[in-house]
Amino acid sequence: MPKVEVALNAYYRYLSGRTYTPFQRFGSSAINWPVSAGRQPFLEPRGSRRLESESFLDLRVEKIFTLGEAGGRLSVYADFQNVFNQGTVLLRNSRWPNVAIAGYDDPIAFDAPQRLTEPRRFVLGGRWSF
Repeated sequence: MPKVEVALNAYYRYLSGRTYTPFQRFGSSAINWPVSAGRQPFLEPRGSRRLESESFLDLRVEKIFTLGEAGGRLSVYADFQNVFNQGTVLLRNSRWPNVAIAGYDDPIAFDAPQRLTEPRRFVLGGRWSF
């Protein structure tokens, strides 16, 4: 809106669910294969499982102030990220039957969520142009 020098921006993104494939890891004594990749066979065809689709909306409201005759500008903005607060799973454990992590007592089960989208966020900021 040029008259009041306010900007409103929206960014929407949609991604179809990413694929993943279950695998099982074996030691050298179980499978005689010279490279470690051969000891991690896929248990299903590659890309046989799919995560949920991702749908996000981010908004920005910005007010611009003109400073003096030199044309300097000061703007204040507010970002609203993940407006609908989507809690989408971005990564699942694809190792069968589970994976152990150093420092944790319980192993992470197969197909358990490992990473989620960040919750709704609000960012307030400013910018000075000269």
